Amino acid sequence: MKEIEKLKQGLEYRFLDEEVANLKQAALIKCARFNNIDPTDDQKQQAAIRDLFGSTGTNVFGEH
Repeated sequence: MKEIEKLKQGLEYRFLDEEVANLKQAALIKCARFNNIDPTDDQKQQAAIRDLFGSTGTNVFGEH
């Protein structure tokens, strides 16, 4: 079983695995994009949060 599959199943995985590292890097980039959105632009913030988490409820809110 690949390390990324273990991560997604909530199992122990090798933190330094290349696929896992790529996933972490992508999340860091998405967080940086979120942090650069105008704090008064709720629509862009919500879209960025959904992009980061994959799916959310209807009234998602994040603060940076």
